[in-house]
Amino acid sequence: MSRRAIVVAGLSAIAIAASGCSGGSDAEAESPVDITKLRAEVTEHFGTPPNEAPWYRHITAINLGANGQQLRVTTDLDERESRRIPCGLLWKLAFEQADKPSNLWVVVVGTDGVEFGACA
Repeated sequence: MSRRAIVVAGLSAIAIAASGCSGGSDAEAESPVDITKLRAEVTEHFGTPPNEAPWYRHITAINLGANGQQLRVTTDLDERESRRIPCGLLWKLAFEQADKPSNLWVVVVGTDGVEFGACA
């Protein structure tokens, strides 16, 4: 099975980051979502007791890809365990926040940069 298996999920996707994204990038300017606001929403929905999701603490970063349409969720999990990250739920939060029609999608990535899967 390919390390780049793609999982298509209806409504799902984005993750938060313990490490931030540097501000002022072109991707941020082109993105239909406010990455700072999205990170705060992910924390509120999934990282705040008593509703903290067990997978939340495994997200180490959320950044925008070069085109501003891709949200890269970096984790400290291996390929098998990365399936615990609910790409669809994260995508849904991002999509609901989008200020214009977009081709927004989420990709789950390991700390070494290997892409484990994606949803749109």
